[in-house]
Amino acid sequence: MRTIYPSNLSDYECETIKVYFEVAYSKGGRPFKHVKREIMESISYVLRTDFHCHYLPKDFPPWNTVCTYFKK
Repeated sequence: MRTIYPSNLSDYECETIKVYFEVAYSKGGRPFKHVKREIMESISYVLRTDFHCHYLPKDFPPWNTVCTYFKK
């Protein structure tokens, strides 16, 4: 079970963002290795805490994965 952070997205926020997330990353290829919501919440954590992706807590997806999606 993941830790609850203040930066976690509500269901409404997640549904709102998911539309843009799926359009940007629906080019085919390999299936997602990580849950999309976890990646979105990781990006939210980076934005709200002003930390670099390298400093993500261990219960988020790997920092390099989050940085890749954040840059897109």
